[in-house]
Amino acid sequence: AVVVGRVAQLQLQPPAELVAHMPDRASKRSVEGYRGDLLDRAGRLLATSRMGYRAFVDPVELAAAIDRRAIVLDDVIVKLAEALGEEPAEVGGRITQGIMMNRERLGAAAAEAPAEAEGGLGVLLAALHAKAGQEMQEGPEVRLRRYLVVSDVLKPHEQSALARLDLPGVHLERRSVRAYPGGELAASIVGKVGFEQEGLLGAERLLERELRAEDGRVSYIRDAWGRPLWIEQGAVQQPAHGRDVRLSLDLEVQRIALEELERGVEDADAAGGRIVVVDPATGEVLAIADIYRPVEGLVDYPWQPEQSTQEWVVPARRYKTLPDDFGRLEHPALGRARSVEDIYEPGSTFKPIVWALLTEAGLAQPDEIIDTEGGRWVTSYRRRIEDRRAHGR
Repeated sequence: AVVVGRVAQLQLQPPAELVAHMPDRASKRSVEGYRGDLLDRAGRLLATSRMGYRAFVDPVELAAAIDRRAIVLDDVIVKLAEALGEEPAEVGGRITQGIMMNRERLGAAAAEAPAEAEGGLGVLLAALHAKAGQEMQEGPEVRLRRYLVVSDVLKPHEQSALARLDLPGVHLERRSVRAYPGGELAASIVGKVGFEQEGLLGAERLLERELRAEDGRVSYIRDAWGRPLWIEQGAVQQPAHGRDVRLSLDLEVQRIALEELERGVEDADAAGGRIVVVDPATGEVLAIADIYRPVEGLVDYPWQPEQSTQEWVVPARRYKTLPDDFGRLEHPALGRARSVEDIYEPGSTFKPIVWALLTEAGLAQPDEIIDTEGGRWVTSYRRRIEDRRAHGR
């Protein structure tokens, strides 16, 4: 009874000298919400979310292990690079730079604790933490780099290899990953998300409000070693997952359209091509494809000078008609979707649409004769329209 009473007293009314050494026992941890899936009209997955891991280095923890002579920096760099499948020079350069940056920032703090500084980074950091809240509060503020990302999302075998190494200062971080089962077929339509799982391009950006997820949160009480003890009622806030969205796109029609477009571009020896497949009964877009094809010997078009009044004769050459699209070389989703992004006068291909509207509205009849004014006409708002060839009635 005495022990229970003493524990209750320490919990409810601890002495002032004890409060100064009591850390906050309540912790919070976020619970990831999943971004909604993108599906085609048949329910095939175009984009979905999963959880993965990536590696990061704590330069402070790594430097402390090196100062204790528990490990050699070069060994850590070589083992880490092998597990990640990267060059040791590239990985080592970033890690070394992070450690050196921290040592420079600790220069002023070392002057405050010269004896501890001689013991290495680990001893110096321990001294700084011990003096926190005392005279070091009035000293220089030390902001050290503790988080250095060294990989993209790891593949399962890379994750296992890194976990087995158990390198000091090297940790795995759980991250939400956006996967695209639709691949390159629908990349230009689906688009791409950024680092924080926010839509940047295409349908991912257009439908951000529906697809976006909100993380939840769990509050819990922990023991002296930081382990969870219990969760109080009402301390769990469930995440709000994003809503799945089904597009009118048909992935199989998209594949067929792309194959036919590639064949047509090859047959015509063209620099590129575009195709849009639409259901005429509903107006739904079933496929959109846009391809570039490298062609040798293209030259820039010789545009007529703005102030020139002379007749401009364009030599019969093969000219460069498509702008460079360097984003397409980096990732299919970064390519310019000309079918929806570029403004282009449709010309004669739009005549059937105009004719259908006129006849349906009763403004023209199929047997009506129209004077085309010799291929030249000025609109009521004084815009000159000129056909390539002169036609009469």
